[in-house]
Amino acid sequence: MKPPNQLNIYPQVICRTPIFSIQAVMPEKFPLLKELIRDASPDLHQLFCDLDYNSLSRSRSKISFSLWKYFNRAKFRATPFGRFAAVTLITLQTAQLQEAAIYLQDALTPIIFHDWDFGLICNESISSLINKSKYFIVNHTTYKAGNNWRCVAYVDSHYQINCISRFEEMDYIIQLTNKCVSKIDLLKAVCYKFNLSTGSVLNLIMQLVDIQLLWCDAMMNITGEDFFIRTKQELTGSSKYIISTRACHSGGYFNPQINKVTELVHFLNQHLPYSASKNLQNFKHAFQKKFDRRAVPLSIALDPELGLPYAGRAVVINDTQQQLMDQVFTFCNQDSSTQLLLNPLLKFILNSITLGEKITRLENLPTSKTMTVPSLPNTFNLLYHEYKQQPVLHHFGGCSANVLLGRFTIADDGLEALGKEIAQIEQRANPDTLFFDVSYHAEKHVDNINRRKQLYSYELPLSGWSPGELKLQLKDIDVFLDGEELVLYSKVLQKRLIPRIPTAYNSNRAELNIYRFLSDVQSQSLRTDLNLRVQDYLPGLDHYSRIVYKEFILSPETWRISDEILKKLGSGGDDIAKETLKGWLDAIGINTYFKVGLTDQTLTFDPTQEDDLFAFVNYCRQQQKTAIYITEALIDSNTTVKNEYGEDLSAEISLTLYHHEKIYEACSPPMVLYADQKAALRNIYPGNDWLYFEIYMHPSRMNQVLTSNIKRFLQVNKKLIKLWFFVRYDDGGPHLRLRLQLRDVQQAYHVISQLNQTLKQELNLGIISDVQLKTYSRELERYHPSRIHLAEAIFYQDSKYVLTLLNGKPTTTYLYHYTLQIMLSLLETSFDDEAHKLSFVMNVAANFSKEFDFTGTSFKVINQAYKQFRSDYPFAKCDHGQLPKKYMSAFRTYIKTTDSAETVAFVADAFHMHINRVFTQDQRKHEAILYQYLVKDMKTYQYHSRKTGQP
Repeated sequence: MKPPNQLNIYPQVICRTPIFSIQAVMPEKFPLLKELIRDASPDLHQLFCDLDYNSLSRSRSKISFSLWKYFNRAKFRATPFGRFAAVTLITLQTAQLQEAAIYLQDALTPIIFHDWDFGLICNESISSLINKSKYFIVNHTTYKAGNNWRCVAYVDSHYQINCISRFEEMDYIIQLTNKCVSKIDLLKAVCYKFNLSTGSVLNLIMQLVDIQLLWCDAMMNITGEDFFIRTKQELTGSSKYIISTRACHSGGYFNPQINKVTELVHFLNQHLPYSASKNLQNFKHAFQKKFDRRAVPLSIALDPELGLPYAGRAVVINDTQQQLMDQVFTFCNQDSSTQLLLNPLLKFILNSITLGEKITRLENLPTSKTMTVPSLPNTFNLLYHEYKQQPVLHHFGGCSANVLLGRFTIADDGLEALGKEIAQIEQRANPDTLFFDVSYHAEKHVDNINRRKQLYSYELPLSGWSPGELKLQLKDIDVFLDGEELVLYSKVLQKRLIPRIPTAYNSNRAELNIYRFLSDVQSQSLRTDLNLRVQDYLPGLDHYSRIVYKEFILSPETWRISDEILKKLGSGGDDIAKETLKGWLDAIGINTYFKVGLTDQTLTFDPTQEDDLFAFVNYCRQQQKTAIYITEALIDSNTTVKNEYGEDLSAEISLTLYHHEKIYEACSPPMVLYADQKAALRNIYPGNDWLYFEIYMHPSRMNQVLTSNIKRFLQVNKKLIKLWFFVRYDDGGPHLRLRLQLRDVQQAYHVISQLNQTLKQELNLGIISDVQLKTYSRELERYHPSRIHLAEAIFYQDSKYVLTLLNGKPTTTYLYHYTLQIMLSLLETSFDDEAHKLSFVMNVAANFSKEFDFTGTSFKVINQAYKQFRSDYPFAKCDHGQLPKKYMSAFRTYIKTTDSAETVAFVADAFHMHINRVFTQDQRKHEAILYQYLVKDMKTYQYHSRKTGQP
């Protein structure tokens, strides 16, 4: 999808500031610092609460170092944490105001909540919950599996699937509670229908709540109105969760550099390495193998018995075309090490660092061929601080700007309104799609950052109560493959669904596979990470230059402390260590603030302050088993954001970037068949007119078995067999899948016996390890029940044709020639005009180059190989006479029954299956190269047509 030409900046920015100014000194702030530590670390506070500053400052104990770290955080770290840092909503100015500075209130306003630990339902009995509850609703993860109900349940601090045998009263209660129902109405309805006493029904409800098949409003909710406020619980004790805000006294934010952010985004999207989620890619492949193109309830797709896990836990052919395969895919970015070496951006940066440059200017990167780039989310964040008006980037990206914002929405109405407007921007840009939140909690104290207001109209609750009105149920969500994308679809709302989870919680920590799946799906096919973390891409270097793109500082200059220096810091006395450190800092040119640590776990040091030098020595001594890097902190002496007294604050600015381009298209699920149709058409069991064999062997033996044993068997039994076809497969081990349609079902045993006899010698020698007779499950969603027989006729003709090609041990180059001939022939049969043909082929070729991360070197190798290939097999317009007439006739018959979208899908499938039959291994890689060759063939043909004026 084409990236947006222009990104917009939302007219409100979030300013994050630490409580103390840069100029603050500990003696003056010590009483307040003690209060802050009391809330953040009561155990540490107990150790020094009776001591004064002077007695602590004279020692260099662990306690004094801990105090220094907390004070350092309170001055330099703007990440909101309790009363240590705050958020402020500030208006974005389009022009500089007369007073450039922004003045914030010095005092923070703490918004105090119960800590999440305080209200966990495991501390309250089920009977107490029932007594408190006024409303009930079915667990929204409940689904049927055979004669059971299953649901996700949280038991003893772990998630599990509860499985409960169905009975009439239970089914009726689940039916009633599909929507929220009052306790009174629920009791009345069940008592009346089954002539039961109130006590009996209450006891049944209690059991259903206990096994978590039912939820009640006394249970905790992670989204919407805060649980403790909703249930009117008094705030008592020391267990608190605090979000602090800070009022803006005057000023508005203005920085002319941010108007150039669109150019930066396009540059990074074009040049940064990109890779899809491996967990999601693995699941797609497994899903296609198990369910093919069917729409499957998400509950079943991820069921531990019925579905798939999520994030759980070769003979070399010596010919020129195989050498091409080795060369092309050596230059693909298939893993991080190859990727790091060959990405042009990273090569440019590495070259600059090697030359000893202190600043690497990415705007000087030589321009390269424009590649297909991922789509950008409709909203995302740019988080940075300013250094001489230059933005110094901290975080860039996200699948939604609400990811960073979500947790603050419970503390401020303005932030909640901003979150809802961000959700509306995303929804308005994609009118054919519905966005939904996913509520989940499992980690006690960590779940504080999961608490948020409801920003999206719809929600899928996975655990506990949800106060929202528009809730999704897991059983009503289908998942299916549309091209290369996994699509979620609501059967009830008849719309495509996209998860949007507005929390900074790291989903990789999550135990629940459904939550991890939905977390990954929300970023599918999007560029959600625009950060340039040079150390991640080029690890282990001693020095990294400052990386800039025009006015933006993407990565500060960084140095590794050598083992020799660390040894001196660790072995000498404090004074010797301090002098060693000063000497090293002078040698690398550090005379102002520097930082250590990552993301929001950083410490900032001033090398001109003795206390800071001793603190850094102490830090190094604690970290001796790991490499230590320091980075330039880039802190202004005169900052834009100040407190009301004019003192400088180490502020971070969070911009919301957005665009209105549609990034999600409407999707309809594959055709759904009634149960009787499925039974009649999909599954053909042994004993019917189709026999399906899996013949297991090494790929190097497959052609021999096909052209000798199978060919002989087919000739002997041709009067008994109406159709046959084969494919190669790797699932469960490499094997041939041979399907036979019998003219007479009564001959089934004879045909089975004949095949076993034909393969007997290879079975005895161990060449064939196993032969299995299985159920033939037809791909009805892919080919449609009304024309599945036409598709099978094409498979038959294609298999016959391939068998003739494989005689005589042909080279791969020979097979490339005839494969391109058939691809060109089928294109001419399928599409009316050359432009449509070329567009189709180029799109598929681009998808393959993206899948395999083809680099410039890859394309160079392909171009050279293509020239050699066409010198051996000169290009000529395809002659249909070379292909069997019955083959072409079967293909035309099928194409006549399809619309344009179905034609495109079937031609791609036909090419894919033909290539599968032709090549013994690496079929997908061959397919990727063949499409590149096909693009060149078609462009050559179009060029000669224009030149000669003949079609």
